[in-house]
Amino acid sequence: MLTNKPKQGSGPDFPEDFRAACLIHGLSHESVLQHFIDHTMICASFNPPEKAYDTFPAAVIHQYVETFEPSLRRLRSPLKLRENLRAIRQIAGIAGSESLDRNAKRNACQGIVESWQKAVVRGGRQSQPLRWKGNLRLRLSRDFMLLCELFQLDPKEILYFFASRISLPRARAQADSNFDVESNPAMAFFLAVAKGHTGIRSRHKETANPDISLGYIEKLQELDLQLLFNRDISMREQVYRRLFRNWHEALTQSNNPLHEKEHLY
Repeated sequence: MLTNKPKQGSGPDFPEDFRAACLIHGLSHESVLQHFIDHTMICASFNPPEKAYDTFPAAVIHQYVETFEPSLRRLRSPLKLRENLRAIRQIAGIAGSESLDRNAKRNACQGIVESWQKAVVRGGRQSQPLRWKGNLRLRLSRDFMLLCELFQLDPKEILYFFASRISLPRARAQADSNFDVESNPAMAFFLAVAKGHTGIRSRHKETANPDISLGYIEKLQELDLQLLFNRDISMREQVYRRLFRNWHEALTQSNNPLHEKEHLY
């Protein structure tokens, strides 16, 4: 049963709902997490980009910060603290300017971020590798690293928080009750990824295990009709959870499980 509890093993202990969501949508854990990192934009919080989903990763980090115990944060140097505060003030000032258009604000913001990165990131690196348990390898982008520095956060904790907020049963149960993007930007970003809006998918990629997936898509559509007028979110989640659990198990037990293939998105 999908309980969103961590999976014990040699790799990162991703919540079960996250692993199920990735497998059902034909996405690898690594590709989703890397996509989340690459779409993290500091300026998105001050100057909304054209694509709404580009604001979601930074929103996830801010949401995590609200739950993080301040006493557990690492001590930072006075120099870095000054650089961080100066950069944020400059970016906020640009965002509030009425004399600059969207493109001018974006360019000015990027210039500040570049200077900020050179001041606080060792060696001025644009990115750095992140090695997790097992074979998972990720690349931390400039903006992601700077937000970790700003809030003194461990990148792995942010990524795990992102994964823990993804649940297909929970999102489906709330679909007819106006899914709240602000309360769960992680799920909003994953849904954008799964629908192909962010460009993660190949255009002509064939669906793995089509017999299994198409069969469960039909069951899901039937279930949507059955629950159309049911407003009990808790009960809706339980019903959807059973279907997604069976779907996940069917894919996992198939002779050619997608999550073990080399050609994942």
